[in-house]
Amino acid sequence: MTGREKILLLVLGVILAGVGGYYGGDWYLKDVARLSKDKAAKAADLERVEEKVRNLKEVELRLAEAKQLQEEYERLVPKSEELPQLLRDTATMLTTAGVTLDSFVPGKTAPAVVPELNQLGVAVSTKGTYREILKMFESLRSWRRLIGIRDFSIGRGEGADPILACNFNMVVFYAKK
Repeated sequence: MTGREKILLLVLGVILAGVGGYYGGDWYLKDVARLSKDKAAKAADLERVEEKVRNLKEVELRLAEAKQLQEEYERLVPKSEELPQLLRDTATMLTTAGVTLDSFVPGKTAPAVVPELNQLGVAVSTKGTYREILKMFESLRSWRRLIGIRDFSIGRGEGADPILACNFNMVVFYAKK
């Protein structure tokens, strides 16, 4: 092979290498661009999934709070079949405060302001010292049941002892269902 053929082969090799490099580089750059697009799309998908996970955690937290509120509501507001036990518990709580329970008379059931609730009026008559009556009302106030005191009167009891007579009307709320 002559020097001229060698130079021609060398030039031809350089041209082929240049063309191959150009197309190979172009292919490489297009592949890098495609992979970059795929990466950006996957990152966006990942961000959407992470946002859904955050939202799900928030929904789970709200659900747990709602369940806790439901449990508290069920403690505060008994069902209608629990009403007799609620009345017994109420009478027991009053006497535990130290007062003498003269009468504890449930009245009629009536619909409450809230459509899901009924209310039962109870006329209560007690006797006790000032501290015992105060303790009785504090017990009613701190009790975890939905009740209300409509009206009350306190007067001097019979005899020389510092006994007071206390009469009040209580409303007990309970679920209709």
